Amino acid sequence: MNKTIVTLLIICFLLVGIAPAFAQVDIHVMFQTGGDMIPAVNFKEEYEANNPGITITLEEVPSESLYEKQMTEFLTGTGSYDLIELYPTWMGDYVPYVENLDSFFEKFADEMNVDDYIEGAQVGFNKWEGSWYAVPYDGDVVIFYYRKDLFEDPAIMEEFKGIYGRDLQVPNTWDEVLDCAEFFTRDNFAGQDKFYGIAMIASRHWWAVGYWSSVYRSFGGEFFDENGEIALNREAFIKANEIWAEMIRFAPPGVLNFGYTETKEALASGQVAMALQWATTVFVDPRQSQVHDRLGFAVMPGVLQEDGSIYRTPALACGKCLAIPKSAKNKEEAFKFAAFLSSPEVQVWSTVNGTGIDPNRYSVLEDPRV
Repeated sequence: MNKTIVTLLIICFLLVGIAPAFAQVDIHVMFQTGGDMIPAVNFKEEYEANNPGITITLEEVPSESLYEKQMTEFLTGTGSYDLIELYPTWMGDYVPYVENLDSFFEKFADEMNVDDYIEGAQVGFNKWEGSWYAVPYDGDVVIFYYRKDLFEDPAIMEEFKGIYGRDLQVPNTWDEVLDCAEFFTRDNFAGQDKFYGIAMIASRHWWAVGYWSSVYRSFGGEFFDENGEIALNREAFIKANEIWAEMIRFAPPGVLNFGYTETKEALASGQVAMALQWATTVFVDPRQSQVHDRLGFAVMPGVLQEDGSIYRTPALACGKCLAIPKSAKNKEEAFKFAAFLSSPEVQVWSTVNGTGIDPNRYSVLEDPRV
């Protein structure tokens, strides 16, 4: 009897010692809706297979309520999420609630290879007072899209010159944008019953400010002075609003409710001649764009200066990033998964497959597969 008890005790001790090695760690990740979760979904099984004991739980939250959902999690501190996707423009609000990642960036320096990140596109947005608080994920910058097949059509070019007295070309200024938007807005054109000049995000959402500010700042407008005080420029504000209102006139119905998805669909379905939109491979993917082989790409328009130059101020490339709440239960494993999603391997796949998650590494942009 005594031997049996001793044997059982030994077995129990061994099991207690072994159990942690086989304990399942669940990494709960929050993404916004709209395709951002696609890379994680695609690589989930592979990652779990290569990391025994790790399971990944993915959750999507509508973009309109993402900030509110995350701030609620921060304030309640439930620890329900190990990793969250966010816009780095929120970093100032989030720093008190998310983990300082400097120690992880140092520990996994080889995997992160921070020198590979495009400095202007991501690094500055994921740091606060010199410290890392997020892992770069989605690289974005606003660019100007146009239908090159229409802009290069001889008959259309001749018609435009007859009306406006100048050659049809990709707009360099906002005034030229308005001329082109007016010209292309018509019925029964380019395979559409109703064709429109331009599309852009114009909903009552903070995203729209980034698009509008590309107009506002090109007229010399600023939001803050050198001391960080609010310093709006009244003249630039009025001029930008006048141009924005005219652009809305030549946009599809419902543009005041356009977010990313609606703007994307207007361009990809061949409904508009021009668009202000994030740079992404979605529009050159034949599975997602009816005009994938008819689009041209240019820097954002600006304002003509006295010396003949064009002053352009495209919105900063904020993209999206991945942060770890201070209340997270599995911080190191969450960081390792974030690092994987930010790796060149995943970025190449995401870019080639038109997920809308775009590269922010030099090596990916130089990769021949991209």
